[in-house]
Amino acid sequence: GVVAEPERRDEIAAWNEGASRPYRSKLSPNYRMRVTFDYAVTRETALPAGLSFVEIAAGDFHGVARRSDGSVVDWGVNGDGQCSVPALPAGLCYGEVAAGCSHSVARRSNGSIVAWGRNEFGQCDVPALPAGVTYVDVAAGEYHSVALRSDGRIVAWRDDNYGMCSVPPLPAGLVYDGLDTN
Repeated sequence: GVVAEPERRDEIAAWNEGASRPYRSKLSPNYRMRVTFDYAVTRETALPAGLSFVEIAAGDFHGVARRSDGSVVDWGVNGDGQCSVPALPAGLCYGEVAAGCSHSVARRSNGSIVAWGRNEFGQCDVPALPAGVTYVDVAAGEYHSVALRSDGRIVAWRDDNYGMCSVPPLPAGLVYDGLDTN
């Protein structure tokens, strides 16, 4: 499936491989979005009044979106739990979200990362951090996950068949300052 981030914050467009046209939904406070895929999996997601979608990511058969209040919603095929967003501890919200093939990853406002869904290769096994270091950004590949730490290091974990978790070292004095998944 493919999910596109539209120009407006009250609309989501989604389509599946082989679909003749994108599914478009204009969202309003009283509108329930119904996402329908070619293989008959649907899930309705209500957008509460006053909220908007601020980030969106697509896995192979699911989508994940972050709302303006820091909450996260998932939809699509949930065969491996990739649409079962973990509950947030009190006082926290979600920062960034990412989606792999059948897993989702999100950074929480305290700098921790949580991952859920299919963990066949360990892509949901988030590495522990040294004391005083937090995660500041997150991304997901098909069967691996990537994160930027507050010390400027990038860590990538799990399926490394093609070297996607072998982060190249930087020259002395340089650090990574962000992740670009485009």
